[in-house]
Amino acid sequence: MDGPSWFPRRIRRRAREAADSRALHVLGRAGIAASGVLNLVAAAVVIGVLAGTDRGSQGGALQQLAQIPGGVVLLAVLAICLLGLAVWMALLAIAVGHRTAPRTRARWRLRARRGGLALVYAALGIAAVNAAFDPRATGTRSATSWLLERWWGIALLFAVGAGIAIAGLVFAAIGVRRTFLNRDLDPPAGRPRRVVAIVGVTGYIGRGIAFLVVGVLIAVGALTTDPTATSGLGGALVHLAGSPFGIALLVVVAAGCVAYAGFMMLKARYTDLA
Repeated sequence: MDGPSWFPRRIRRRAREAADSRALHVLGRAGIAASGVLNLVAAAVVIGVLAGTDRGSQGGALQQLAQIPGGVVLLAVLAICLLGLAVWMALLAIAVGHRTAPRTRARWRLRARRGGLALVYAALGIAAVNAAFDPRATGTRSATSWLLERWWGIALLFAVGAGIAIAGLVFAAIGVRRTFLNRDLDPPAGRPRRVVAIVGVTGYIGRGIAFLVVGVLIAVGALTTDPTATSGLGGALVHLAGSPFGIALLVVVAAGCVAYAGFMMLKARYTDLA
């Protein structure tokens, strides 16, 4: 018996069969790699701020990518891969049963994790689609300015910043505890496993620091009603560059993005999709 479930056994079986298709396996690996590419894009934005060539584009990192030659095509490919990965994760969330996780609590945790990842990847895919169709979007700063004029908007932005900072702490903890080496990511013993472990620890801790820095900056910007600090990645990084130790923190953020991108490439290679 599978215990309480939102989905009948027949639906779970069909979801599992669909998730095991070759097409979704290819899209799954491509989507994981695409997530790594997005981290490289974020690193490029940080490097642009460090070099003084990026003064905080209001359009965001994806809009900046859309404006380079071939950027729209790349965004379209990233969107397809990320949305395919979202579909695969959603099917895996539906397919969770007694054989996947014998204990009820473990099943619900696994469903929640896979369902949450499906939502994250779907949001990233939709953002890539929006950037491809509207590469010169400039609404982020005006939207945050509008929110900062309202008490509930300040509370919302503070909550967003706090959530990002907490996610940073979680990422860092995963890196320190090396829990990313689970049954879904099981590289061969020897050198491949050592490489994945080193890059994974570096990537998760670096990404955690990056999230913590940006989250704290957004939360503080909300409390001080500073629209620049809360106007997206570009604005937050430019604001950070002008603060004490800002350049050093930007270097750490860029390194964290690059390290995590490397880990996602390895994850795309070694993740067990069966």
